[in-house]
Amino acid sequence: MYRALKSTYESESRLIKRCSDLNATIVNNATRVKAALRLTQEDSVAINLLKREVEQAWKLVEQGKTKESKQMKEIEVLKG
Repeated sequence: MYRALKSTYESESRLIKRCSDLNATIVNNATRVKAALRLTQEDSVAINLLKREVEQAWKLVEQGKTKESKQMKEIEVLKG
């Protein structure tokens, strides 16, 4: 009877230790997931900002092409 009780106690102690280890792993992984989500959100904001900057640059390029085209036509008209 004593051996059975002692064996049960030891098994319970191992299970408690295992649960504690698993809980620590879960907490660690949750922290890592939270950090990854934060970085993903920051990256998303940066990507959107860069997209807007590229769009603005393309608009400026288009405006420059339009202006250049008008000036070339004007030059042709003045050359006669």
